[in-house]
Amino acid sequence: MLANLLAMLVLALPLRGAMRWLRLAAPMALPVAVAQVVAQGPRWQMVPAYVLAGLFFLVWLLNFGNAGAPTARKGLRRFAPAAGIGLGLLGLVVSMALPLVLPVFRFAPPGGPYAIGTLSYHWVDTGRREIFATSPQARRELVVQVWYPAKEGGSAPLAPYLPDAGALASAQARLHGLPEFSFGHLRYVTTNARVGIPVSDAEPSYPVLLFLEGLTGYRQMNNFQVE
Repeated sequence: MLANLLAMLVLALPLRGAMRWLRLAAPMALPVAVAQVVAQGPRWQMVPAYVLAGLFFLVWLLNFGNAGAPTARKGLRRFAPAAGIGLGLLGLVVSMALPLVLPVFRFAPPGGPYAIGTLSYHWVDTGRREIFATSPQARRELVVQVWYPAKEGGSAPLAPYLPDAGALASAQARLHGLPEFSFGHLRYVTTNARVGIPVSDAEPSYPVLLFLEGLTGYRQMNNFQVE
């Protein structure tokens, strides 16, 4: 976003003399956008920013890339800055607003003396028929996730917020009548817990709290309170 802002400024401002070299900063927004996609993964909220980077690159090519162009092309080069400024301002507002409204957020580290461990289980009660399924062979299933006080210094990676983000994000979008991609950015969110690290031996035992999410919910939706 900063690269896009810089690109728009150097394209819009009347740079003279020795300052004209700053125009070379305009096409840099495009490789910066590519680097973000490679390093962090593509996000639909960033699509306006990607488009803007490409637009600024094209405006730079049309307006400053060929000083000896024919007259017709020079007219196009005169039009390009005006179009770039108008679309650029609109694009900057949209590209900054979307990631702020629907961010790839981070959970604040909770206070307390323990690290946080987590484990997930998929239980099947083979002796109990699933009454809500049409198949008579279906059995009652339950997914349980446990968070627990853990020893500090665990080397395991931070647990993802949604371990099966693709399936869950798609299902949530359908439940709420939203486009399929609406919750796709949640795949990039991590938590404060680490998978399978040792339980803290500071106490001989710990109390157990049970949490059940609400209708159309999922078990991670109150992750911060649980941790």
